[in-house]
Amino acid sequence: MLLSRKIGTEIDSLENAYYQIFPTVENLQSAQIVEDESRRLWAYIVKQIPSTGIEIKSVLPLTRQWFDDTKIAVDLTPWMPYEWWLLHNRSERLSHNQKQIARLEHNKELKIILTDGNTYYGKALRLTPYLSLQTKKDTIAFAVQDISQICYYKARTISPERRLLIYQIISSTAMGSAWLISGAGLPSAESLALIFASGVSFYLMTPPILNYILKKIPHEISIPLAQPKSPKTKPK
Repeated sequence: MLLSRKIGTEIDSLENAYYQIFPTVENLQSAQIVEDESRRLWAYIVKQIPSTGIEIKSVLPLTRQWFDDTKIAVDLTPWMPYEWWLLHNRSERLSHNQKQIARLEHNKELKIILTDGNTYYGKALRLTPYLSLQTKKDTIAFAVQDISQICYYKARTISPERRLLIYQIISSTAMGSAWLISGAGLPSAESLALIFASGVSFYLMTPPILNYILKKIPHEISIPLAQPKSPKTKPK
């Protein structure tokens, strides 16, 4: 629901700070005002805990009187100056990204993508107040405001149930192959021993091979960094 053309349908943290829409809601990241079928007004609010980065979603009931009064107040407030937006957006984005980077582990393998599009790979040596990366050639320091994206790698995992299923399929396949090689007829005692040994051998060999494959194909996880936004300033 549109509160004012100065804001749009979604209220971000900077708009909330400038226009004082929800002044008592701390750590607000975004908010949306909606009207249900009964014409009741609600605010869907997303907050973020600064120390952990965990997002908390909540619903706040609103009154028509609050909506009308707030709309008048926002419309009477001058348009957000571009200089104000630029200063606070840069500060807010920098603070958010510094906290995200500080949660990383030292010596963790990272992929860094800069705002200019260049990509670097290496181990994290220093996390604050700048990010230092040990690449294969040398050590490079990056200013937080120049970083567009950070990814780290985590070993892929398979649930115990799926692991057991894989082991059973491989060992059964090995025993079936051994049975075919033995003549696919009624197996002798020696053939039974060979078939059983093949199944057990493949069953025991599968876990380390599977772990090696999973380690060689890690899962890439992107760290949620705040990106530059487009300001809602007065139309020319």
